[in-house]
Amino acid sequence: MKNQLLQHLDFIGQNRRNDPNKAIEVANESLSLARLLNDKHSECRLHNYIGGISLQKGNLDLGKQHLFNSLSIYNKDLEDLDLLARIKLSIGSYYFDIGDFENSLLYFFQALHYNIKDIKAALYNNIASVYLRLNQYDEAFEYLFDGLNISEALNDKDRRIFFLYNIGSAYHFRKEYLSAINYYHQTTEAIEEIKGYQYMKCLCLTRIGIVNSDLERYKSSLKYFDKALNVSVKHDLAREEVRILRHIGETKLLLREVKAFIDFHTQSIEKARVQDLPQEILISYENLKNHYEKEENFSVAYQYAIEIIELQKKVFSKERDTKIANIAMRKA
Repeated sequence: MKNQLLQHLDFIGQNRRNDPNKAIEVANESLSLARLLNDKHSECRLHNYIGGISLQKGNLDLGKQHLFNSLSIYNKDLEDLDLLARIKLSIGSYYFDIGDFENSLLYFFQALHYNIKDIKAALYNNIASVYLRLNQYDEAFEYLFDGLNISEALNDKDRRIFFLYNIGSAYHFRKEYLSAINYYHQTTEAIEEIKGYQYMKCLCLTRIGIVNSDLERYKSSLKYFDKALNVSVKHDLAREEVRILRHIGETKLLLREVKAFIDFHTQSIEKARVQDLPQEILISYENLKNHYEKEENFSVAYQYAIEIIELQKKVFSKERDTKIANIAMRKA
């Protein structure tokens, strides 16, 4: 049984990005085996794997649960700085996904402190991602190009993909659109070379669609959104499917196709409900509210404002919800 568990762990490690659905299925099955063997180290690793894959699939609550289970098991039973660094890397990713950049950086730098060579490039990439979201581009580019050099020196084709993507993102945020498209295309080419990372491929195609929309190349934008949508559906990337449907709707509105704008947002909301993605629903509600306000259809806009406030109560803590609700009510 021990050998079977080790084989499962190897499979999950190799396939968690290329085939996340199968990897998480094997990981869940392996948890019972690890507990039966009282193998705390493997159980800790499995929780970390399941947590990371759950984040990738957009299930943030499940991801958080498994990641902190992993940390709890580590703190009680284990001493392995390599594993601890990986857990903190994953928890930092969770905080990044919920927009808590202070805690995200805290965990990333804690993980970097252990100086684990195998994940140094990953940490550089994630730290750069936080700086991008904080509009600190100089810091972001420093970590990105250093990390790209590390990944190329190690011939780490997987990690190189993430750096190419985030360099594209950095140029995108700075509105250097042609450079952004160049790096996004390099990313998709690198993905095709290793025939994996469909999640990243979906993100790249979506970003190329967004850049083309920013450049008012709406026909090209919709073409790339359609490609991204096909990838998201084929590989069960629910959160990305929800977002792409919304992006298509936003582009349709720029083309003054109002009915299509509403239809695609409705599809996005329905999909988000099925997948329990309330934060994505909030974004779609906000888009619809803003549209109806511009059209001076204030009764419908007001209904969406109410929907936003009610949904926020389920998503945010009472303190944060009260602040947001008060702001929304003042605007109304």
